Amino acid sequence: MPLFHLPTMRRHERATLNYSYAGEFGRGAFMALCRDFALLVAVTHFGVTNRWLLWIISSASFAGFLLALSSSSLSSRWRKKSVIRTIEVVARLLVLAAALAFGGTSFVVLMGAGIAIGTLSVPLVSGIYGANFSTDVRGHAVGRLQAISVGTSALTGLLLGTVMDVSTSFYRPLLAVVAGVSLGCAWYTWRLPESKRGMAEAEGQGLKAAAQVMVHDRPFMYLELVWFILGLSNLWLNPIRILHLAEMGFSKGQIMFATTTVGYTSMVLATGLWGRLLYRMNFAVYRALTVLLFMIGIIIFFHSKSFPVICFASALWATGLAGGGLSWRLVATFFARRAQVPTYMSVHTFLCGIRGVLGPFLSLQLHQTHDTVFISHLSLIGMGISVLMLIPLAPVIAKRRTAVESRSDTVLDE
Repeated sequence: MPLFHLPTMRRHERATLNYSYAGEFGRGAFMALCRDFALLVAVTHFGVTNRWLLWIISSASFAGFLLALSSSSLSSRWRKKSVIRTIEVVARLLVLAAALAFGGTSFVVLMGAGIAIGTLSVPLVSGIYGANFSTDVRGHAVGRLQAISVGTSALTGLLLGTVMDVSTSFYRPLLAVVAGVSLGCAWYTWRLPESKRGMAEAEGQGLKAAAQVMVHDRPFMYLELVWFILGLSNLWLNPIRILHLAEMGFSKGQIMFATTTVGYTSMVLATGLWGRLLYRMNFAVYRALTVLLFMIGIIIFFHSKSFPVICFASALWATGLAGGGLSWRLVATFFARRAQVPTYMSVHTFLCGIRGVLGPFLSLQLHQTHDTVFISHLSLIGMGISVLMLIPLAPVIAKRRTAVESRSDTVLDE
């Protein structure tokens, strides 16, 4: 099966994979809190209706991305795994504090802060994967790790939705348990291999290096423009799909099942296949294929009133998201040699933070005067434009990838 088969790996690659299992398990459990559960608790338990508070909780996972350049600067001075572990421990402690909050505002602020800080580790983890895995195993290995992460999210989402249907007051012990488990998993990050030479090459690759990428690397920044339009069109639907199902009268358990459990289960099943295709296809063609699945899923999701059909649409949407998420984590490896991957990822993550924060704000503003179906139509237009913009980029990315891989440096000191 594509998901479980891995090519022959070097010793440090195998060590990276083994020590990443627990970390991705913890991040998967944490991700289930970030995506839908926090918003669901704010709306159904605390009765939060203020659009600014809804915006904070909806965009929190991307607000942390705005500080990605700072985390990259820190990692150029200290070991990446030290920075990652510190970030993840602080984030989990804030979520534990949110479990004790008794007001909607304090819950949103603490939960939002925990989620935002937790996402700071994303570009650093992706940077370690990009540096430690060679091209012939990277897609397979990161695909397996992503499958573990989203699989954990699927199971956690099912548990959260089932218990919340019994009583919304159970969110406190649920938050405490999930945050506690992911807190324990964060300590395994310390065991990740990290080469001394790679650390030396990372010196000075902070804000200045990121600025140079944004100013001088035109093909990469063009792709970021395409990704901005695509990401904005997709990410602003995060709160809208929850509100859409709530307005249709579905229960909290049904909402969590359709958006989280079905979605993440579909991602698990599809990630292995996407991992095999990523480095065998032109990146632009690969990305266009994932976007087309997004679009089909969105059309069905927002135009059906049948719960099984909505779940099917969510599965299609998530299948595209699995491929998109894998390409998101590894896009820098198509443009930069391994020592530069963390810098490129920090730029990529920072720009993702902008659209992730801006998207929910715009969609919640539009929702004051327009229905959810109208907003989904705007998303389809944006995604269609992004697919057309990918066409001239295909030969450029192919040429750039060949140049990068031909002068690729040693993966890790043996």
